[in-house]
Amino acid sequence: ARINTESNKAAISEAVIAATGLELTIGGDLSLSMFPNFGLALADVRLRNPAFPQELASTSSLVLNIELTSLLRGQIKVREIFTTDLHANYFIDVNGISIWSIGATEPDASDRNPSSPEGITELPAFSVDRLRIGNASIDIQDASKQARYQIDNLILDSQDTNLEGRPFSVALQFDYVNNGISAAIPMALRFNVQADLSDRSIHFSDMQLSITP
Repeated sequence: ARINTESNKAAISEAVIAATGLELTIGGDLSLSMFPNFGLALADVRLRNPAFPQELASTSSLVLNIELTSLLRGQIKVREIFTTDLHANYFIDVNGISIWSIGATEPDASDRNPSSPEGITELPAFSVDRLRIGNASIDIQDASKQARYQIDNLILDSQDTNLEGRPFSVALQFDYVNNGISAAIPMALRFNVQADLSDRSIHFSDMQLSITP
């Protein structure tokens, strides 16, 4: 059977919007491997909130390696997620609403957008042994405060990322620019996260920040 088909891409997109309420578009090729792990490679991936015209994020390449035995147990055990050339937008309008806000759609959008907190808690157990992001950038704009920031050359590495309450570590390196005026400031950030989807809680600890003048 052919894997790189529009119907298979549409099936993935439908699964994403059902789980998150966000629209995923796969503009490039889709490839699949089965052993030893279930591997999925996507090219030219774009993410959008149906409530806003701006694109949330895009990447030239996204690779997922998922443990097959976990799927049989009704869990999602991801060995690795790796993406390169990721660009994300974090925009806040004059009313203080972020384009990442789920549910800020038409009144009847909840009928086709099962992404309320109640719906999210019904997701299967999810964890990622390693999450890697390379050569990423983030454009941050807050119209309510007339502020704009840029993060470039972002590298993220996270171990045992999960939503089950187990602490996991996150390491970031990036260049920070304020309103396009200041010169880029190299920064590094490390911290631990404890996120529990069942009680909708998230905690940060042991945060370490270093700045290179």
